[in-house]
Amino acid sequence: RGQSTDLNICLMKFDAKKPDPFPTSKEIELLTDIAHSYSDITPIPILDTKIYATNFKNFMNYVDTCYLTIEELNQKPIMGALPNLPREIYPKLLDYYLDKGINAFYFDFNGQTPDHLKLRPILRHLKIKKTLDNTLIYGVNAKPGRTLKNTNIIPSKDFIAYGYGVDILCGSHIGMKMPKAFFEKMKKAVDAQQL
Repeated sequence: RGQSTDLNICLMKFDAKKPDPFPTSKEIELLTDIAHSYSDITPIPILDTKIYATNFKNFMNYVDTCYLTIEELNQKPIMGALPNLPREIYPKLLDYYLDKGINAFYFDFNGQTPDHLKLRPILRHLKIKKTLDNTLIYGVNAKPGRTLKNTNIIPSKDFIAYGYGVDILCGSHIGMKMPKAFFEKMKKAVDAQQL
C-alpha cells in the first residue's frame, strides 16, 4: 500500500482474443476509465499486439480515440504509451503526443532487456523537438540482464542495462511465457482437485 504522497499509475494492456487486435469504442471507454480512476497521471492503455507500418494508421486511430475519451472528463495529465515499434515510426507517434501537450511517456519493454537501439530514436526526436529536458520516460516490464557464470568477462549490458535514457524504471509484471500445453495441463490438474 502506497503513501498518500506517492504517484499512482495504473497501466492497462489490451489483449485481444479476436482476429482484430484493436479494441472497440466501448472497450476503449472501459480501459481508459479504469486507467483514469486509479492513476494520478492517466496513461494511454497499450495493446498486446505488434504494430507495423501496415497497421500503424489503425494504431494511431486507437491512440486518438483513447486520448479523446480521456479528455471528455479529465482533470489530470495524460501519459503517452510507447509500444515496441519500428524505429522510423516513433517520430509520428511522438509528434502526435507533443501536439497534444503530452510530455510524459511509458515504454513497454514487454519482458525484453532494454536496448538503446529502440530508445535512441525516441530520445533523438525529443531532442530535435527541444523537449527532451522536459520529458519523462517511464520504463515498464524490462528484463534485467543476466551475468554469465564461469567467465572472467561480463558484458556491460548485464549490469548497466538501464543507462539508456529511461528516467524511471518500474518492475516487470510479465509472467513466464509457457506453451499452451502447459496451461491446459494445469487446468486439468486444478479441475481434478476440485472433484
